[in-house]
Amino acid sequence: MHNYVFFKNDKEVDKPIFRVFSIERLLETYTKKALVLVKPKKWDDPFENFILKSKAKLQTGEQVDFAFADSIFGQCWSQLQESDAMWRIYSPSKNGVKVRTTPRKLREALASQVATPELTAFIGKVQYKRRSELTSMVQDRVRMQQKIFDDTGRGHAETLLFKRKEFLHEHEVRLIYSGNIVDAEKDFFTFAIDPPAIFEEIIFDPRMDFSLASVYEQHFRTSGYTGKIMKSQLYELPELTISV
Repeated sequence: MHNYVFFKNDKEVDKPIFRVFSIERLLETYTKKALVLVKPKKWDDPFENFILKSKAKLQTGEQVDFAFADSIFGQCWSQLQESDAMWRIYSPSKNGVKVRTTPRKLREALASQVATPELTAFIGKVQYKRRSELTSMVQDRVRMQQKIFDDTGRGHAETLLFKRKEFLHEHEVRLIYSGNIVDAEKDFFTFAIDPPAIFEEIIFDPRMDFSLASVYEQHFRTSGYTGKIMKSQLYELPELTISV
């Protein structure tokens, strides 16, 4: 379980996780057969990657930078199957599409495309802490040394897996790649995938027009996808009979 950070067992590694893409982004993913990870500085929360953003001070008093800090990339997924907030936040134009996979499938796809995957390819469950707990964490010298100087790569991955409790509703899982000096020059890291093999279902935004959803469904079918495709029924009113 070294590369599956904060997962309790194999059963958790095979549980479904979800991500909402814009329809344009998912179509691009199918066309290019690739997933894109980004540097944490691209994420909205300024508290993201707070460990590597903090000033580091050695016991001698010397301040240092983390050489690997700019070569780590991630992509965010969720254990939450569906919610109103998910669609409204990640599909503001009502053209989003949600896909399902598992942590194991994602991590193995990344691992198959990178050098030394045991040291560079990780997936982990985000841990949500109070701000005071996060502050105490960076002040714990032993704990920080275990992460920063960890030559197995896992400690570096863990630095991206802590968020404030205010974001607990996300139930986030993160795919993480710890790259090299060449990777550090870019803001994105792209790796090849087989979309039909990784994505187990495709669900369109519940607010998307039915005719438009049908056109997109046909496109994915033509691309070779044989799994479940449907429009979310989150906002559909069921036919009920009231007993009076």
